Amino acid sequence: MENETRERRPDGVSAAERAYGQPVVVKFRDDVTIPYEDAVEDVVERRGIGPWSDVEAKFPGVSLRKLLRALDSKEITRLVRRATKADPTYRPPNLLTYFVAECPVGRDPLELARELEDWSTVETAYVPGEPIPASVTVQYQDDPFFTAQQFLEAAPTGIGAIVHPSARDTVATGAWAVPGGDGQGSTVRFVDIEHGWKFDHTDLNLTESALLAGENAPVLNPDDATEPAARVEAINHGTAVLGVVAGRDNDQAVLGVVPELDSVEAISAKNIADINEDDAGGLTDALLVAAKELRFGDVLLIELSPLLIDTSEGNYKLSPAEAQRHNFDAIRLCTALGIVVVEAAGNGIPGGDTGVDLDTLSSLLQIDGETPLVEVELNRDAPTFEDSGAILVGACKDPLFPAVSGARARADFSNYGSRIDCFAWGRDVTTLGVEGETPESVTDRVFTDFSGTSSASAIVAGAAVSVQSMAEANLGYRFSPRHLRQILSRRPAPGAAPGEGNTPSFDPTVDRIGVMPNLQWISEEVLNTEPDPFLRDHVGDTGDPHDHPTLWRSPDVFVRHDASADPQTEFGTGENVDSDSLGSLVVSGQDHYVYVRIDNRGPVDARDVTATVYYCEPSTLMWGHLWADNEIGTVTVSNVPADDETLTVAGPIEWDEADLPEAGHYCFVALIGSEADPAPEPTDFDTMENYRRFVSERNNVAWRNFNVVSNAPAAGFSFVRLPFFIAGGRRENVRTRLSIDAALPKGSRAFIQLPRENAAKMDEHLGGATVEGEDGDVRIPVNPHGRTTFGETTLPIGSRARATLLVDVPKEHRRGSFEVSARQLYGDEEVGRVTWRLAPETSA
Repeated sequence: MENETRERRPDGVSAAERAYGQPVVVKFRDDVTIPYEDAVEDVVERRGIGPWSDVEAKFPGVSLRKLLRALDSKEITRLVRRATKADPTYRPPNLLTYFVAECPVGRDPLELARELEDWSTVETAYVPGEPIPASVTVQYQDDPFFTAQQFLEAAPTGIGAIVHPSARDTVATGAWAVPGGDGQGSTVRFVDIEHGWKFDHTDLNLTESALLAGENAPVLNPDDATEPAARVEAINHGTAVLGVVAGRDNDQAVLGVVPELDSVEAISAKNIADINEDDAGGLTDALLVAAKELRFGDVLLIELSPLLIDTSEGNYKLSPAEAQRHNFDAIRLCTALGIVVVEAAGNGIPGGDTGVDLDTLSSLLQIDGETPLVEVELNRDAPTFEDSGAILVGACKDPLFPAVSGARARADFSNYGSRIDCFAWGRDVTTLGVEGETPESVTDRVFTDFSGTSSASAIVAGAAVSVQSMAEANLGYRFSPRHLRQILSRRPAPGAAPGEGNTPSFDPTVDRIGVMPNLQWISEEVLNTEPDPFLRDHVGDTGDPHDHPTLWRSPDVFVRHDASADPQTEFGTGENVDSDSLGSLVVSGQDHYVYVRIDNRGPVDARDVTATVYYCEPSTLMWGHLWADNEIGTVTVSNVPADDETLTVAGPIEWDEADLPEAGHYCFVALIGSEADPAPEPTDFDTMENYRRFVSERNNVAWRNFNVVSNAPAAGFSFVRLPFFIAGGRRENVRTRLSIDAALPKGSRAFIQLPRENAAKMDEHLGGATVEGEDGDVRIPVNPHGRTTFGETTLPIGSRARATLLVDVPKEHRRGSFEVSARQLYGDEEVGRVTWRLAPETSA
């Protein structure tokens, strides 16, 4: 009897029965061109995408329709473009190649999935799990309500929203004492994705307009006698979640983590589009609606988990939504757009089932020992791991009974593993609910006990809203999804006392469910004291985003021929703080020493800041691949003080003469990073949109495309020669223009020397051109006292056109200093510049 029970899911349908009649998700390769519409079977056959007629012969009645239905293809494309601009690390898949093959009734969908996955044009095909709420049970109790909400109390018992709930009407401590901590005045939007809610519960006081999309606990099968009870349970679950997050402070019932939050909304994953969706695309469509509706820093909670079978035990498990590829891609789109996604890690089904190790989920959850139901690797240490950017939440046992269960030990039903970021209470969470036999007759309940990773993820989602609201009120901005995840999941320091940091589980090495956020600590030690180390792009830079003309001449990365005896005093204080002329040219035959100067505009010291420096031949457009392999070295500074008067000098990084490139002028790129704000990777600079965002908006990257050279030509030459490269696109042909800015004295001459094939495209300036040298370069005069802008031309992918500025400053003016720059324009926007200061020979 025990085995028979374990082989059946909660609704009484066995695993074998459930495997039949399901749809199959089909993801074609990104480069497959196919109309994004229903009934594309003929197109697939006609274009040679795959032998659909063979599939029809084996599965009579099979059909093919698009998976994503809530938004049209143009809306999806616009969202992807926005996400690509917003997140330089986002590598979007082609979402318009997701389809659903409807398996005929009575045929095994796994066989259909294997048949389709054999096609060379198909990236993957699999049977999706039915998404259901990841709760264990919801039980009623009649204990006093607010005083029973210990999960709100101080760490290590609760999340530190308020230390003494009984003092709510007097002097509160914890996050609620901080502006924004209880959600008051916040513009952050919170959205819950699941199936049902009672919006007009007296302790929520919402209307049906809170439902952004989908249908609230709809009738799906009117002939099913169990459906009314299932619909009531859906309403009960959603109401419980909203009570945890935002139960109102109205003396009616409970208090949520953010009881004063204005914007509390929901999206139903049922009937969200033009067909009765749920098993295949309902959750994915709900995520797309959220991606369209929400903005940077808003918080989205996924309370649904795919129901998958564990063949090692023969019973069903709930996996995280992102474990299946179509959900993962939609979640990653949301986080790329800056939306904070909180996701239940999933758990075993009620009746004694235990959670699973997500690190082994892909090999564990299979029906036939061959075809996985999980398409995404969740083991952080695996080479194929992909990070959705979501906050994954596990559950702990009741912290109030440590003698029985171990304080904050992992709940037996909770999934666990390296991917999980945070945990919270998975038992005895007092919140809201309903009771009744039908959705139409339910009445309010106010004292329900809520459990599972559902209750835990609701608590963490409330904490995420609280932190974003505090940041908005106190710092004037919101955190990115990854930065907020880092704050909520930061491990406490070794030996930290309880309450000093986020709260660890009973045995972190065994439990493997992350930490429980401590809002009191975050409000005191993170939000109010977050350091902000940065590199200046120019003298006077304060770390804010700014325009391009000042981006390429950082005073804070420079190379010297000799090591300083006291670099902090020599370069970090006094008049040299604002000097941009501390560097030297690279010469052969000796070691060089590279220094980086770091400022900190935050209110407290920054710890363990790492600086990495690269060199690059002078180029107007400095793509990451031009310097990624030219790392000079890395240095870590243990402490960068918050001091407006001094800079912290990192280095020297010793540049051994054996590692030097040829003597001459080089551009330098410096990247700094810390645990809270990691440095960007060189590959993040490899598209034009990412490049433009990084150079103008990120203050942890600096470019020194600026050098001081002698204004007198070398012996035997009539001109000072300033060589550089004009770079083409990294991934696409680039339409670009070259512009020369010169501020030279009277009597000066200036030319640009280019290969003939490049100069020919600038024919409007060739009137005074001459041909020079054996290679036939063309020398074109430029205005020595202003700006010369050439015509637009197309530079091929990967091209680097060599160019040389030739400058002659009259001898009588060589006691002065003058500047000349070569700029590269993308449209009318400057995307790169090399600048030279021509100074007296002794200064240079």
